[in-house]
Amino acid sequence: MFQCGWLRSLRQVAILLLVVSVTACAGLGERREAPADISDASGEAVDPAGGRAGSADPTAADPVPAPEPETAPVAPPAVAQNALMVAALQARSSGNRSRAVALLERAQRIDPDNGQLYLELARTHFDAGNVAQGRATAERGLLYCRGEECGELRALLE
Repeated sequence: MFQCGWLRSLRQVAILLLVVSVTACAGLGERREAPADISDASGEAVDPAGGRAGSADPTAADPVPAPEPETAPVAPPAVAQNALMVAALQARSSGNRSRAVALLERAQRIDPDNGQLYLELARTHFDAGNVAQGRATAERGLLYCRGEECGELRALLE
């Protein structure tokens, strides 16, 4: 009975080794050869390693610049942020202050260092009667303001 268990273990080890060796060798038959001759745009043969076919120096190959990938033009963040600010100012002037706040906050996520956005957001909060939020926004805007924006933000805080 002892021998039977030992033989079973040996058989399992042999099967495991067979499976491992078969899977390890499975990819060896799929090797692909490089083409013998490749010609460049001038029709001259080029070695696949990068040199001219008759040349001993592989660095003698003329470098061919890679074509530039075509990319679709992307709207810069400033364009999106400006469009959101215009929409927010229109919403605020029509009395839809909650939409104006939402649009200005979205614009801030695009351009968080824009003092003009803080100014308009603070004005919108004040117009809506949210004095504490307006003051907090104006104070934060002072960190990012330039020129006239700073004076207007300070005026909101007085």
